[in-house]
Amino acid sequence: MEKVLIIADMEGCIGIYDLKNSEYCRSMMEREVSLVIEYLLKQKECKIAVADSHNNGNTLCRLRDKYPDIEILSFFWNVKDIETYDYAVLTGFHARRGIDGILSHTLRPEIKELRIGNVICGEVSFILNWLAYYSVKTILISGNRELNSEVKGKCAYFFESKSLDDLQNQKKVDIDGKFASLCEILESAWENRRLIGLEEYNRNEITIIFSQINILPLLPSSLYRIEKDKILFLDTKMFVEELYVLCQYINAAQAWLIGCLNKIKNIIRKVYPTKEDFVTEERELVRLLKVPYQKYMIDEIKLLNKRAEEIEREYIQD
Repeated sequence: MEKVLIIADMEGCIGIYDLKNSEYCRSMMEREVSLVIEYLLKQKECKIAVADSHNNGNTLCRLRDKYPDIEILSFFWNVKDIETYDYAVLTGFHARRGIDGILSHTLRPEIKELRIGNVICGEVSFILNWLAYYSVKTILISGNRELNSEVKGKCAYFFESKSLDDLQNQKKVDIDGKFASLCEILESAWENRRLIGLEEYNRNEITIIFSQINILPLLPSSLYRIEKDKILFLDTKMFVEELYVLCQYINAAQAWLIGCLNKIKNIIRKVYPTKEDFVTEERELVRLLKVPYQKYMIDEIKLLNKRAEEIEREYIQD
């Protein structure tokens, strides 16, 4: 029995040009993943699993009822016995941050760059490398045209789900035609799956460069090798194993920063009933609070917090 892993993201799915209408986006992602599932179900002796790798990993939860015999997981790092899979299909992927494409980004808003060795990469590159470590062949990638340059030579079949041209002419895009074309390319990829070569695993170090560097001092230095604006990982395998926990630490750091600023603002609202009083009395605090929270250094947060607590004590004493 041949085993196929479908790894799905949303931003590169057919017909999605922004994420404003969450229900529409969910339905389009479901439609694209269902197309792949339905085709594979027609093949004899084929076992399928799906790794939902968008947002919180629960975008495709409704497909669990539709396909009760197919394992649908949150995120690809939760796939058990990945080395037992023969093939992978990646669908709905987007270009990396810095590329002029639709919904381009790299993992999270706080991340500026991801590098394997000295090469700047996007999400699809480290996923492909992770699959190569476990000798899983990627037979098809579906995503934005702008992604093609990154995956060229790494996958025999690439389907262009959309491009910047489509973004300009959304009303003229033949959505049904695109799904039909995806099915045709999937059929070709499946028929030639045994002829597709296995990508060689790149053992180079992975570097994550942050645009929001104020969260780095809040991450546990005992777990990560942190250098100025970056975190370094031994290789792709280690990075994928650590990625979920790293994201939890980043979320906690963001929550701490926002929580501190909200506490300070609540104190100010209590002490100064009018904005004019606050602006007159606390000019330095006003200046500091105009800075976006993403740019605060930890020492600045501590300074703000200290002054806010002083204001609160003076208010209580009066």
